[in-house]
Amino acid sequence: MDFKLIRSLIIGIISLFINQLKAQEIYHAEIGANAGVSYYLGDANNKLFKNPELTYGLIYRQKFNPRLALQANWNYTKVTGSAFLYSGSTINFENSIHALDFCGEFNFFDLPDNFKTGSSVMPQKKNWDVMELLR
Repeated sequence: MDFKLIRSLIIGIISLFINQLKAQEIYHAEIGANAGVSYYLGDANNKLFKNPELTYGLIYRQKFNPRLALQANWNYTKVTGSAFLYSGSTINFENSIHALDFCGEFNFFDLPDNFKTGSSVMPQKKNWDVMELLR
């Protein structure tokens, strides 16, 4: 599988729509998607990046107030591998994995507005000046 071609295709599709995106005036929620590759590393596979499989998922984050938020992530992937037994036989496996994760977020302190600026991608969202400059 040609991962450079797939990566270039995904980046190209996303870049076509990046200027079309609009967000709400008051920032309360985020939705998103992710994609990548995964592989099994364990007793049945001891080589890095052997049998890579496509993985993808969805993200939703609800901001309740400036200090409290809840995030939900769903991811899907498939892992494959083969184990060689001492008897000389081989056992092949393929497992599909659906993962649903929930994460609570609590911000302990607020930065004053003079330390934050509007994001270059989403102007209504305030980021640290340092983080925006690093971007």
